[in-house]
Amino acid sequence: MNKQLFPITSFNRQIDEHLLNGGFPLRKLVEIYGIAASGKTQLCLQLCVNVQIPQCFGGVEGEVLFIETENSFIPSRFVEIASHTIEEIKQLLIDKNIPIDLNSEQNFTCETLMKHIYMKRCSNAKELYTIIVHKIEEFLKDYSQVKLIIIDSIAFPFRYDYEDDNMEKIKMLLSISQKLKQIAFNHSLCVVVTNQITHDVEESKSKASLGPTWSHCSNVSILLEYDRNLNKRYISTTKNFHKKKKLEFEIDARGFRGKEKIV
Repeated sequence: MNKQLFPITSFNRQIDEHLLNGGFPLRKLVEIYGIAASGKTQLCLQLCVNVQIPQCFGGVEGEVLFIETENSFIPSRFVEIASHTIEEIKQLLIDKNIPIDLNSEQNFTCETLMKHIYMKRCSNAKELYTIIVHKIEEFLKDYSQVKLIIIDSIAFPFRYDYEDDNMEKIKMLLSISQKLKQIAFNHSLCVVVTNQITHDVEESKSKASLGPTWSHCSNVSILLEYDRNLNKRYISTTKNFHKKKKLEFEIDARGFRGKEKIV
């Protein structure tokens, strides 16, 4: 009998319910793409907290492997998001008259959360390929509680590497995506990769970068948009869930938060 797999909450009820069928799914490869400053890394940092929410609080209670290619993980920002999220969860439990387990509360601290994030840094496409295809499986043998793998970003190492060798680039991306989906399924975890945006001149619209081959690789694709003129941010799913809703969200000191508004 298969164990029920609970998704990782976005910590936003509307986003979980109306876009993600409950949250970020385990056993899936999820792509988050958008322009610079649209909130991709901020959402990843929020997920680093959310995946560690104790089971008695309704969470997955997992750990994180964070692979960064752009030096995007800022510890002080993670601590800021974590501290706000912890306090919000405690207040939510109090409001619902749910008793707080002292042992779980003592283990659900910023310091503990940081200890359960395992960092790997890589500077080029070959190094990223080696980590994903040859090293992650071995790592997970010793860290079986990892329930979230984040790669921020998948596009950056390929921006200059293999610029003149598209066939080799496609081959590497296919191997990477196949391995990530295999890891996600076999270890019942969620893999999240961030991607950038490129403009398709022929179709006159923006798409996730890395080309058409990569566009078929993820199980779920999430678009983050940022309207600088109106200072508004939107999230929508462009692949898998077939839900055409667009929701507004904001980034503030608390982290990534929905605005409970369907656009």
